[in-house]
Amino acid sequence: MIGSVYGEYIYWDGNNWTTENNNIKMGRNAGKIVQKLNSVAIGTNAGENNQNKNNIALGYCAGQNEQNNNSISIGTSAGMNKQSQYSVALGNYAGTHNQNSVSIAIGNYAGNMRQNVSCIAIGNNAGQSEQLNRAIAIGTNAGQNRQGENSIAIGNNAGINNQVKNSIILNASEQEVNSINEGLYINP
Repeated sequence: MIGSVYGEYIYWDGNNWTTENNNIKMGRNAGKIVQKLNSVAIGTNAGENNQNKNNIALGYCAGQNEQNNNSISIGTSAGMNKQSQYSVALGNYAGTHNQNSVSIAIGNYAGNMRQNVSCIAIGNNAGQSEQLNRAIAIGTNAGQNRQGENSIAIGNNAGINNQVKNSIILNASEQEVNSINEGLYINP
């Protein structure tokens, strides 16, 4: 087998040896079914099904199913199912299920399930389960379970359960602090 362009490499497509030059795929099933231009899939099952253009998926099952344009998934199962365009998932199980457009999840299990549009979750378990539009969670367990839209939770255990929309929680203690109504909550 001879390549025709500088930088081509060979890989096994499941049936034959073939060449590639615009994408990188390394690992079992990496970039297997429809990997579009300028994408990288490294790790078993990384970018396996419908990895769109200009994406990076690094790690076991990272960006595995429907990783949309210009997204990054790094870590075991990061951005695994339906990662939307312009999103970033860094950490094991970050942004795993339905990470929507222009969202960021950094930390293990950050933004893990249903992170909606324009959300930010930074810290282990931050925004873990259903972070609604334009919500921000920074700190371990911040905004962990159903963080309301346009809400901000900063500090460990800030807004850990059902943070009300349009609320701000600043927590400098180790205690859980949750909101009851829209408004500002500070502890201590």
